Amino acid sequence: GALYGMEHNPQFQQSGYSTNGTDAVLLVTLSKDTMSTGQNCVDAFDAHDRFTWSSQSATAPESKRGREILDALATGMRLHLWVRPNNKTREFEYCGLIAPISHEGSKPRQVQFRLLTPLNDDAWRRLGPA
Repeated sequence: GALYGMEHNPQFQQSGYSTNGTDAVLLVTLSKDTMSTGQNCVDAFDAHDRFTWSSQSATAPESKRGREILDALATGMRLHLWVRPNNKTREFEYCGLIAPISHEGSKPRQVQFRLLTPLNDDAWRRLGPA
C-alpha cells in the first residue's frame, strides 16, 4: 500500500528512506544478521525514547539525504520512524515522529534520535534489545 502518498517501491525498501513534501520516512530493519553487510551497522532502541540509526555506507553527512535528516528540525521536515525486527517480518511497525539529537562518524554515520512519543511496553518487548 501507499505510505504518505509514496508508492511502496523496492528502491525505497532498499534505501530505507524517502521524502514526500515535509514528511520523510525512515524504514529500519533491526536485525541485520541475514543481510551480512560486512559493516558494523547499529540500528537499535537504546531506551523507550531513544533510537540509534546507522546510515548506509554511501550516505555521507554532507549528502542531500544526510543533510535532510540532520537539518530536519531546522527545516520543519517531519521524520517518521517505521521499524521491523528482522527481514523475515514483512510488516513495518510505526514508531512515531523522531528528532535527531546527535551524530558521529561518516559512511556509515550513526545518528541518535529522540522519539517524540516513547515506545510503550508492548512495542519495547517486540522491538527493544533482546
